[in-house]
Amino acid sequence: MAVKVSTKNATVAQRTAQKVIKKYRVGGSRVGDCGESYTKLKKIVPSISRKENITKLDVVLEAISYIQQLQDDLECRFASKSLLAKAIQC
Repeated sequence: MAVKVSTKNATVAQRTAQKVIKKYRVGGSRVGDCGESYTKLKKIVPSISRKENITKLDVVLEAISYIQQLQDDLECRFASKSLLAKAIQC
C-alpha cells in the first residue's frame, strides 16, 4: 500500500496519519494486531463504519476528524454551560 503524500501538499492530519501508519509497519510482531486495530477503529468512527473498501490512511484521517469533532462539541457544551452560569449569576 502506497501512503506517500508530498510534504508540500500534505495537511497536518495527513502527516500525522502517515506517522501512525509508519509506526505500526515497523514492528514485525505487531503486524497481525495492526490489521485488527484498523478494523476496530473503522467500526468506531461513524462516517466510515459501513464503507467496505477504505484505505488505512483514510481510516486514520477519518478518526482524527471524528476526534476533532467530538472535542469541538465538548468545548461548545462547556462554553454554553459557562455562559448560562454567568447569566444566572447576574
